Amino acid sequence: MIAQARTSTLILVHRAVLVDQWRDTAIRFLGLKRKDIGIWRGRAPRITHRLDVAMLPSLARVEKPGAVLAGYGMVIVDECHHVPAASFEAIMKACPSRRVYGLTATPKREDRLEKLMFAQCGPIRRTLNEEPATRARLVKVRATTIALPAGPGERSPLHELWDALVRDEGRLDIITTDLMSCVADGRSPLVLADRKNYLERLEQRFASQAPEVTRFRLDGLVGKKARRDVLQKIDGHYSESRPFVLFATASLIGEGFDLPQLDTLVLAMPLSFKGRLVQYAGRLHRSHEAKRDAVIFDYLDENHPITQAMFRRRLAGYGEMGYRIEMPGTETPMGL
Repeated sequence: MIAQARTSTLILVHRAVLVDQWRDTAIRFLGLKRKDIGIWRGRAPRITHRLDVAMLPSLARVEKPGAVLAGYGMVIVDECHHVPAASFEAIMKACPSRRVYGLTATPKREDRLEKLMFAQCGPIRRTLNEEPATRARLVKVRATTIALPAGPGERSPLHELWDALVRDEGRLDIITTDLMSCVADGRSPLVLADRKNYLERLEQRFASQAPEVTRFRLDGLVGKKARRDVLQKIDGHYSESRPFVLFATASLIGEGFDLPQLDTLVLAMPLSFKGRLVQYAGRLHRSHEAKRDAVIFDYLDENHPITQAMFRRRLAGYGEMGYRIEMPGTETPMGL
């Protein structure tokens, strides 16, 4: 699109990792040199007015963003579902370009403010499917029977539910067994959880069962350089066909995370918002020559109405993405 437009282009992102990804991609596909691509990150921008990548938080500090944006014939907003944020929306309102494009894998927002995104970036014009429809997609559901706390009216605060999930030894054993099965099958699963203490317990439990298997960790305590090192080591394991397990907090596996070899996802904690489910499952949908299928392990904590309702929402999301569901006690997948 950038090559065809033949006009000055500004790419807007909200995270530093996306700046680097866009620059590297432009060098690879457009034949540009590093010096040909302008970067606006922090308070010392270096822009070319030909192809520039700018962070929205940096532009938000500019007194008159419209003057900065006026020199571009085309503006591309990556992860444009963040546009409804007040400071980002103000930037888009000041944008005079007639060619504005938004890119996102999650056009639906949990707060239902996507209409603000559409107002600034326009309606959905095209939907891309990253994987051929013929590639198998399977969800393996595991049922847990842990006793979850119930508050007044069978409702209890979420933090109490999650505390109970984190403490339960039986649930840890179920997930660990699945990880062992994945590794035995030659898979390298990505284990996602919102709580770092749960990741630690899962990693410790798995290490006690399979100390010979390499483990990687990505969470808020891992710096940018260390993250790059982890991803480089993971590439090495893939090239040598050595299975591993990647334990990560969900926030680090969303926007900007790119590991196309991934084929197995373990959702260690419940979630309900379809946008997050689509984003996390999307880590498995990237094309790669060695990938034969996409498998998600999902855990149904069936002894509480909240976790049951969250599971039903996930089922609907899986169905829309073309997954088949293997329920507990069934040997063959069944369609939704």
